[in-house]
Amino acid sequence: MLGYGQNPDLPPQVVEAFNTLAEEQRGRPENAMLDAVHALGGGVLSYIVEHVGDLTNRMANKWHLSDGGYEYIHDKVGKTLRTLRHGYGFTIEHEENMRGNAKYNKEPYLEYVLRANTLLLDYADAHAQLVVYNRAQYCARGAAIALGVRNFKRAEALLAMLEKHLANIDDWTEFAIDYRLNADGSVRPFPWS
Repeated sequence: MLGYGQNPDLPPQVVEAFNTLAEEQRGRPENAMLDAVHALGGGVLSYIVEHVGDLTNRMANKWHLSDGGYEYIHDKVGKTLRTLRHGYGFTIEHEENMRGNAKYNKEPYLEYVLRANTLLLDYADAHAQLVVYNRAQYCARGAAIALGVRNFKRAEALLAMLEKHLANIDDWTEFAIDYRLNADGSVRPFPWS
């Protein structure tokens, strides 16, 4: 029996593979996000690290496979791109946040930055371990990795690829639930060869 939001056109092995991705995102990547957000102590990077980290879960979760989590992804991609593209300058604001948070916590700035950046690298590594099955999931995972290594331009570019498909729910759904099967019927990880 299908639950709310499930897609009856997807083979069971695709639903299972996608949902495994969603569940695995809630493991080490989610814990790494919580650690990084706590270490950052607030600010623009903390805000988008949390939302971008959720993308693979929202699009692959079995309860959202009728439309690839369109409503959630549309919201999260929109607000993270607005933050990255803000006219003041994301990098400038992030650096100001880091200085202010270190001062507020009465922690030497370089120690604070080293601790936060180490946890961001763990966030990137945790997301890099996730197996993805299509270009949408690949872009979402890649954006999280890019944020973790503080490559904000790459994160923005990957999120923009998602944004391009979010103008229309049908286009998004096709993009988000795309898959390929191997000869044995298993779901082929992306990138496809």
